[in-house]
Order: sequence, then structure tokens, then C-alpha cells
Amino acid sequence: MRDVPAAILLNGVLEYRAGNINLAVEQFDRLLRAQPDNLQARELLARALSRMGDARQVVSRFDADARQPYASPYLLDIVGHAWLRLGNRARGQELLARADLRGTRPAQPLAADLPLPVLAARYADGPRFAFNAVPYVRALLVAGRKDEAQEVADRLSDANPGAAEAWLLSGDVEMARGRTADALEDFGSAAAIRFNEPVLRRMDAALRALGQRDKADGMTSRFLAQNPSSIVAMKLLAASWASRAPSPARDQLENALGARGQGRSLR
Repeated sequence: MRDVPAAILLNGVLEYRAGNINLAVEQFDRLLRAQPDNLQARELLARALSRMGDARQVVSRFDADARQPYASPYLLDIVGHAWLRLGNRARGQELLARADLRGTRPAQPLAADLPLPVLAARYADGPRFAFNAVPYVRALLVAGRKDEAQEVADRLSDANPGAAEAWLLSGDVEMARGRTADALEDFGSAAAIRFNEPVLRRMDAALRALGQRDKADGMTSRFLAQNPSSIVAMKLLAASWASRAPSPARDQLENALGARGQGRSLR
């Protein structure tokens, strides 16, 4: 199991929690070599390098990520503070200011690692495999060929109806095409197989985009009740409740986020 990505991730987290930061860095770096587009692994490696005090490696490896429109506030904060430690106050403050911006960030496809014709040829050799389909969908989206991307994504989910990730891919492309109701249906199919945080994020976003805020809050609250340690669910509710009047539930959520080092998000 030591070569399974989930096991590598777990080992890295355990080493980090135990204070063995050098070993955690090795594990997260190993995971990124296997899954270079794993954004969670990239954030964890950046965090571990920051805790080691290696600000120079943080900026050399992750400043390019911080320049992307899909960079998370968490990564922006890590890279911003690394620049401050290196004495580049202007760059550090710029990233920290972006990290503080509230509101929804539009989804952006990750850049393809190979030219579109190469990915198309590889896809033609095995269209039912995610290894071939996902990079091809990504490249088609970057090229603006959204209808073709939808065909490829739907073909993958039709070939793998029991794979939640395949339905998420179809839904992601629907969202990129502005077909939010259809995306929600695909996300629902994924939820019927495995209702986890990636599914929650997408369903929450789709419901809110459709103006169904109360339904989104109810769904996310139920998920949190069943998964009380979910930071993702807490943050989704915090973002929704930020404009509402104070209440015991809101205070409880604020305290829970604060206890987990997530700041006072509701004020």
C-alpha cells in the first residue's frame, strides 16, 4: 500500500503531525511526482516547506501556482508570507491581499501538459479510461471547445457509471458551459455513489448559482452533522451565514472554525 497515493498522503500528514517535517516533505514531494495536478498535495508541500523555514523553496516552487486565477487563499497566504520573510514586501502584500478577497472565484481548467493533438491521439486509443479522457477534456476546455469536452466527459461517465469521479467530470464541464441545472444532476449521480467533500463543494456551488441558498445550507448542514470535523462544510456555511444576523448556530460555527485555526470567518 505504500505506493498508493492515498497512503502516501496519509503518511505525509502523520509525519507532519508528529513533527517530522523533513519526512513529511519527502512524502508530499513523492505524491506530487505521481500526481502533479493534485492541488491539495501542492498546498500540503508548501505548508511543510514553510514550517521548515525554507521560504526560498516555497516561492521557487509555488509562486507560479500563486499567479494562477484558481490559486486558493490558503496557498496565497503561504507564498505571501514566504515572500515577506525573503524581504520582498511588495510581492508578499500583493498575494496576502488576494488571499483576503471574499466571494466566489470562477472555476478555471488546469493547463494541459501536452499539445491537444497528442492528447486527442492518446484518447482515441482508450476513450473509456480516465487517464486518457481527463487531460483531453482539460485541453478541450482550455481551447474553448466546450461541446466536444462534454461529449468526452459524458462518454467516460457512461462507460464508468459506478465511478463518482466520472460524474463529477461531466458536471464540471456542464458548469463550464453554464448549464448549472444539468451539472447539479450529474453531481447528484456522484453523490448517490459517494457523498464526500469534492461532491459537497460542487453541489453547494451549483445550488447557490441556481439561487437555492436555503437548500444549499440545509444540505451542507446535514453533511456537517454527519461529518463534524469537515472544515470544508464549515467554511461553506460560514460564507453563507456571513451576511446573516448573529445566532447561536452561527456563534457555534465561528468558535469551531477558530478552534481549528481557521480564523473568525463570520465577522
